[in-house]
Amino acid sequence: MSRPPLTPTRAPRSAFAAKFACGEAVTGILTLALLLGSLGCSLLGNSQSSSNTAVQSGTNPKVIPPSAVEVSPASVVLAPGAHQTFSATIINTADTAVTWTANSGTISPQGAFTAPNVSTITTVTVTATSNTDSTIKATAAVTVTPGPSSLTITTTSLSPVSSGAPYSNPISAVGGNTPYKWSLSSGSLPSGLALDTSSGLISGTTTQTGSFTITVKVSDAAAHSASQNLVAQVNPPTQNSGYDGPAQLPLIYMQTAMADTPSPGATVTVSAGGDLQSALNSASCGDIVELAAGATFNGNFTLPAKACDDAHWITVRSSTPDASLPAEGTRITPCYAGVSSLHGLSLNCSSTANVMAKIVGFPPLQTAAGSDYYRLIGLELTQVPGQFVYSIMNISDSSDNIVVDRCWVHGTATDSSQQGVRFNSSYLALVDSFVSDIHYADADSQAVGGAAGTGPYKIVDNYLEAAGENIMFGGSAATTTPADIEIRFNDVYKPLTWMPGSSTYAGIRWTVKDLFELKNGQRLLLEGNIFENMWGTPIVITPKNQNNLCPICIASDITFRFNIVRHGAVALSIADVPSDAGGLAQSSQFISIHDDLFDDINRVEWDTGASSWMFYFGACPSCQPVHDVTMTHLTVVSTNSSFLFFGNSASNPVTNLSYTENIQQYGLYGVMGCGTSTLATCAPGAAFTGNLIVGGSSSSFPSGNSFPNSWTTVQFVNFNNGDGGNYQLAAGSPYLNPTPSPGANMTTVNSMTAGVSQW
Repeated sequence: MSRPPLTPTRAPRSAFAAKFACGEAVTGILTLALLLGSLGCSLLGNSQSSSNTAVQSGTNPKVIPPSAVEVSPASVVLAPGAHQTFSATIINTADTAVTWTANSGTISPQGAFTAPNVSTITTVTVTATSNTDSTIKATAAVTVTPGPSSLTITTTSLSPVSSGAPYSNPISAVGGNTPYKWSLSSGSLPSGLALDTSSGLISGTTTQTGSFTITVKVSDAAAHSASQNLVAQVNPPTQNSGYDGPAQLPLIYMQTAMADTPSPGATVTVSAGGDLQSALNSASCGDIVELAAGATFNGNFTLPAKACDDAHWITVRSSTPDASLPAEGTRITPCYAGVSSLHGLSLNCSSTANVMAKIVGFPPLQTAAGSDYYRLIGLELTQVPGQFVYSIMNISDSSDNIVVDRCWVHGTATDSSQQGVRFNSSYLALVDSFVSDIHYADADSQAVGGAAGTGPYKIVDNYLEAAGENIMFGGSAATTTPADIEIRFNDVYKPLTWMPGSSTYAGIRWTVKDLFELKNGQRLLLEGNIFENMWGTPIVITPKNQNNLCPICIASDITFRFNIVRHGAVALSIADVPSDAGGLAQSSQFISIHDDLFDDINRVEWDTGASSWMFYFGACPSCQPVHDVTMTHLTVVSTNSSFLFFGNSASNPVTNLSYTENIQQYGLYGVMGCGTSTLATCAPGAAFTGNLIVGGSSSSFPSGNSFPNSWTTVQFVNFNNGDGGNYQLAAGSPYLNPTPSPGANMTTVNSMTAGVSQW
């Protein structure tokens, strides 16, 4: 409430003015004027007495009104804690100052009153007292009326969620009028978790990972409401320990949520046409460098070394508000750069707006030696048209703690580039990003990967597109082995515009190899990914000594679960082979492959028509043997393959192989390799039970397996000619068991890969 205007009091006239008016001691004035002036003075009562009564010669005494205080407003009704400013007017006195007091609550010397917190209706007296006479005072009445207590959500954070584990976290509130009703006003919980609208309990089990920002709202019976922003951080399963079958899971999982990479410093803005490099050079640890959204910055920019720490990351980002970007934990697409299609395929943009900041160079962005603790958000990074670039995001071998988050990293449709994001050091993450048009006509190319480095690495929820190997680790000299690598929920894809013979082939023959390749690495978790389109072998595990430079190279402790591999000539290859110069590496070992769908494995459509394997195991006579491999609950839908598996030397068989509860085709020739066609020779002592070998014969395999004569006999929900079907066993299938049935757990596979495919 605004302060009411004060009623002005008449100021006393000066002594000079009084004397002039009364004609005292004024020389040269006419006698008549003096007489009239004297009369005027008598009438005005010119007296210096402080008495309220003036005695006038020849008249009765005249009474002057006493001084008094007036307070405004005289009464008011307030809620507890509410504010009211009072004003006071003193009449008939020259000194208008007052002292304010209140018998409850607080009041300032200027009359600003704050009502007390009370639980019942309470009357408070506010008093204004004259500073010159304490007997002159006035009061105002304040009625303090409490309503329902303020409705507040008291839960300010959620406990961490473990992917795959049951979760329960109650949200609490106080005040208001019960009962409460709970809801989400923005954001969404991880798939599998739900908010109970009556109790406020968040519970369930999710197989997703990442950071999910939500706003929880509570409403009471009187329609009051309150909101609270919360973050559900879902961590990968089995943190820091554990095994999946024979494979040890990663020991370290990078925590890359925004809350884990704080930038509490100043914000440095770079407008369109501004000096980006100068801004990067001048930024301090903890600062945010904001690039004008929609602007293009041309040049080869470097993230300088700053000696930052885990509490002071430098964030380089688009200036667009967070609400204009995908929420944290959600993949960005070129839609946010104003692009609605790639390779003739629609990106299904809900809207198209250029809210990213674009950097163009060769390379557009790189890290200086020793630079660390940088996070990139909402940037488009691309090469100069017509220029070859080695790495578009070139991370130095001595840089660590770099997070590329919600960025579009890409080449051009016709130029060569070898790497999208280079991983060759430690603590590097690529999350919720889009990497496209990485290709080279004369050599390998990768969307993400590195030849050396130590890890840990995190590659989660990205679209990854490259001609050579979409993801690859190893492939050159190395003194260390990358370890603790998390690869989850990525769409790993080759466009058919790169495939000779495709109706959409664009006419440039890029060097094409595979979708994932491991030449040197250990403790890898590949989970919930979709690997799509490979005119050859999609998944290749092959520790390899490149040019006799990496005798320590190894492929060890690999978990490959809940993935979909579709459209390829071969399902998967594990091979220990020498380098081109004859150098030997270590072995492929401790590998767990389970609950994966291999869909549309077709040697005719996805290769040259030559003989091909569904699974290939290879080892040269002098190589270390492939050993300790578990393959279980796999569904391999193939309609035109040559061999079931094997291809290794008889003198170097696979040891400790377990192949159980799988569904796949026998192929044209079944088990081949080793100079024979028997499982006992290729993998002596292998556990081989519970499998459905479509078109196979009991004479070729150990007992305990089944041999349906066709895919129709298996009875999937929808076989769909072996391409994109529903591969759950139908209710009438003779192979549907009350215990886990053969084949992949398609309920989990579908849940883990939901929303992963870009197309």
